[in-house]
Amino acid sequence: MAWHKRNTLTDKFVAGSPALVAVPAEPRGPSGLPQHGVAASAVMAEVLGHVRRFAPAETVIFEGATGTGKSCLAEVLHEASGRRGAFIDVSAGEFDPGLALDQLFGHVRGAFTGAMAKHRGLFAEAEGGTLLIDEFHLLRRSQQAMLIRALERRVYRPIGYERDVPVTCTVVVGVEESLDRLVARGRMRANLRSRLGHCVVRVPTLDERRDEIASLAYHFLKQCPVVTHAADGPSRFAPDALGVLEVANYPANLRDLREVVRAGYLRARGRDEVCVEHLAEWVRVPLRYDRRMDRATKRRLAEWALRTSGGHVGRAAERIGVHRNTVSALAAEHRRRAEASKQNVEHRRRTGA
Repeated sequence: MAWHKRNTLTDKFVAGSPALVAVPAEPRGPSGLPQHGVAASAVMAEVLGHVRRFAPAETVIFEGATGTGKSCLAEVLHEASGRRGAFIDVSAGEFDPGLALDQLFGHVRGAFTGAMAKHRGLFAEAEGGTLLIDEFHLLRRSQQAMLIRALERRVYRPIGYERDVPVTCTVVVGVEESLDRLVARGRMRANLRSRLGHCVVRVPTLDERRDEIASLAYHFLKQCPVVTHAADGPSRFAPDALGVLEVANYPANLRDLREVVRAGYLRARGRDEVCVEHLAEWVRVPLRYDRRMDRATKRRLAEWALRTSGGHVGRAAERIGVHRNTVSALAAEHRRRAEASKQNVEHRRRTGA
């Protein structure tokens, strides 16, 4: 089992995860940003507000696509709660179907053949702290049933033990889509969903926080000497390389961006800066408009040009080599799609569709 026990959000943890900490687009220091949180954008400031408000709750749900940083945010919640126990991070995909009960709740010595010693389960490991069960939607329905009593009555019973043991940890559940949608699709038991409460934090995709990509890229670059064990790499990005990173698409969100930066750092060892040729080919988007681009790339390019031109349509159009009307049309389309996506998420959350 590869779950992790962490008591504080250390530099080691941040370096090993798709962190949410944002630093300025140039390596000048945190400029007063919250210690662990990304508040470089309004959307993430709102997310962190929800995290802090829900810190005292017994059960909290994080909804977000893969690689958006649910684990990091769960640890921020743990620290905000002031709980003295450990932070335990486990993926539901790691549970063995035949041993899940033991892994969650533990057993006493002699509980079954081969039980030569007492085993503390995850709930005991997280006593007085926080237990994150990420990718919860991967749990089989039979495994989900094991958690109903623990979440509703806040007690569990280790295998072979004669008495109930109180649940003293916050339980954080990480899923890739809304709980109601999981129920509708048969991937979550309805009687379990009703026990999970309503403290829900939606974690945005990287596409929804593109104005933070430069900051995050520098954050990951700053970590590279430690995580790659190579100190001879660059400390900055060439302007066009940073532009490419800001326009590229990232299916796995922060995780993709982090790995692209690390690989670019290694390819650029001995150089002063990471250039476009050091980036993975799949992210090398031209920074000039091309009719052959797919529509999504055109929208991202126009949005980047506007953002880096201070919202001036004429300068944005000149930057990417296209008529200003095209920039305006693409930007308007980008806003409409973003708003429609937001409304769709809210609708699915309300209706369980």
